[in-house]
Amino acid sequence: MSDVLTVPTGTDVTELSAVLDAVEGFMASFIVWPDDQCGPMAALWAAHTHVARLFYHTPRLMITALTHEAGKTRVLEVLGMVCASAVRSSSVTPSVIFTRIESASGSEGHALPTFLLDEVDKSFDRDLVAILNDGYKAGASVLRTDFPDGNRKTKEFPTFAPVAVAGLSEHRMPDDFMSRTIRIGMTRKPKGASVARLDERKHRPEGAKLAGALSSVLAGHASFLHMHEPVMPEGLGDRAYDIWEPLVAIADAAGGAWPERARAACEHFASGPRSRAQMTLPELLMRDTRTLYEEFSAATFASDVVAVFEGEKPPIVDAVHISSRWLVRALVERDEWPYGNLNKPLNVHRLAGWLQPFGIEPVQFRHEVTGVQARGYRWADFREVWATIATDG
Repeated sequence: MSDVLTVPTGTDVTELSAVLDAVEGFMASFIVWPDDQCGPMAALWAAHTHVARLFYHTPRLMITALTHEAGKTRVLEVLGMVCASAVRSSSVTPSVIFTRIESASGSEGHALPTFLLDEVDKSFDRDLVAILNDGYKAGASVLRTDFPDGNRKTKEFPTFAPVAVAGLSEHRMPDDFMSRTIRIGMTRKPKGASVARLDERKHRPEGAKLAGALSSVLAGHASFLHMHEPVMPEGLGDRAYDIWEPLVAIADAAGGAWPERARAACEHFASGPRSRAQMTLPELLMRDTRTLYEEFSAATFASDVVAVFEGEKPPIVDAVHISSRWLVRALVERDEWPYGNLNKPLNVHRLAGWLQPFGIEPVQFRHEVTGVQARGYRWADFREVWATIATDG
């Protein structure tokens, strides 16, 4: 790909819609998004960081993936170029966050800091979660003891500021934090997909120009954004309404195609059918085990199945059971599925741990045809779970 031009020739940087277009294009130059709704959402999220003070809520952005090298950190790097007062870190303490926010809060006319936190699945603690949870709402604060001039006093620190986090193990994230997020599930770049190589020395100044354009043009819409109550898509829960309202308001201010695009993204992320990239690993496992069951059923659990594992003895799978070893093998062999590229290899013990929360436990059984004894799972246990959760998407 050729060099990135952040503000294409002819772009009217006094028009919010044109600047949002340029921000979306800039990010797409370096990132292969998992679906078409991520680009406009990310551009609007970056824009909202410049005017977060005007809103009552600031949505948390969660970038996750099931494997390494899926582009999570790259998203934070690019966001850091176009967001307001970006603070990037892979290790941060609660005191750092509220101290930085306090410094910005006392500076009239300055944007709040935007925290871009990497590897959070390794460093989330209770205090940090509490601050990130409360800080998505304007006016939130934390109380700490301070000792000015040697005198012990209680001091209130503000915690309201935009935050984006990235990590591999989404299932380690508390549910209350996840409910405040817009989640992007990154996947490895498909074969043939091409993006520009990010050179921060070269591209940071270009990103800074876009950030400046966002800040300037949004300032002209401050009164509108402060007062505007956008019409939101129907069927949103209260939390989804809160976190999407700022982004839709900015889209309404931009006009053009942005109001429609923002609402389409909102419906996609908040209430629409989810793509594989948006699913958690347990959800994917339930979906993919059902796919395997349907494929094995179509093969009547007979000779057709053996072709999947050519050169091995027939798999221990029948209409009633599947062995743990063969289930692991079937999951890992599929190149389009993530199980062969996990940070820790999938084995029968990890599989058992994933299935246990669903109430699916391994059992001893005898194969119907060969009479071979094995340890594995009852398909009936899977069917009970499939009947109670959504595995389509």
